[in-house]
Amino acid sequence: MAAGKIGVLDEFESATEAVTNYVERVEMYFAANDVAEAKQVVAFLSAVGKKNLIVVCCITRFSFTREPERQNDIGVGCSVEKAM
Repeated sequence: MAAGKIGVLDEFESATEAVTNYVERVEMYFAANDVAEAKQVVAFLSAVGKKNLIVVCCITRFSFTREPERQNDIGVGCSVEKAM
């Protein structure tokens, strides 16, 4: 996503937008900016917002660290309730 990108991908706010609408906006943003499929997950996670990222990582045990020794640290002691 180089300079000259089209549109803005704001973080998800559950109080003001349905998840389905947000997903549609994300898909349109990726299409408009030719975001490669291989980069879509990290682009989404970087845009979704801090609280939402914590929830996603807790639920899926997704680790965004590239350090093998820390792969399982994400989610240990993780609380979705604390994120909200």
